[in-house]
Amino acid sequence: MKTIQKIVLSVIVITAFVLFVALFLPKEYMVQREIVINRPSTEVFDYIKYLRNQHQFNVWTSEDPHTKSTFSGRDGTIGFVSAWENENGNINRAEQEIVHVIEGKSIDTQIRLYEPYETVVPTYMLTDSLETNKTKVLWGMKAKMPYPRNITLLFYNAEAAVGKDLEKSLHNLKRIMEVDRGFENEQLGMVTNQ
Repeated sequence: MKTIQKIVLSVIVITAFVLFVALFLPKEYMVQREIVINRPSTEVFDYIKYLRNQHQFNVWTSEDPHTKSTFSGRDGTIGFVSAWENENGNINRAEQEIVHVIEGKSIDTQIRLYEPYETVVPTYMLTDSLETNKTKVLWGMKAKMPYPRNITLLFYNAEAAVGKDLEKSLHNLKRIMEVDRGFENEQLGMVTNQ
């Protein structure tokens, strides 16, 4: 009987300690990455504002050839939703909705993750013209981790994990914009006018 009491007491103490530590941890995290693309900003923005095009460079949708995608609404405008399911990615089931657009400058979206876990992540992409044919693209996200779930930030480095995905996706975007754009838009499945 004393052994059971010790085990129960240990579990209570450990749980109380974890909950106490979580009180002092951040309840949100922010990750952003940027890249310079050797193309005019209008061309870059006109490509990234369409969520269908993001399926060409976004690692969460482009790395699994069996990804199933569905779309609803008018792409490039507020309310358009891009949804995907796959088995081999970090995000197995999610949807992304355009929530705000400043034409030629920024697009804000909301990613709703369903598998492997549920959460909502606001994201943004900004373009800034550096020169006539040079554009800086900044891609970021700011996610909330409510108490006590924020304890996972002790074990999960969102900056490194998500940052790596954003970097790879931005390099894919740079390749598409600088190298692959020599092909016809239809060959790449690019959306340029909807």
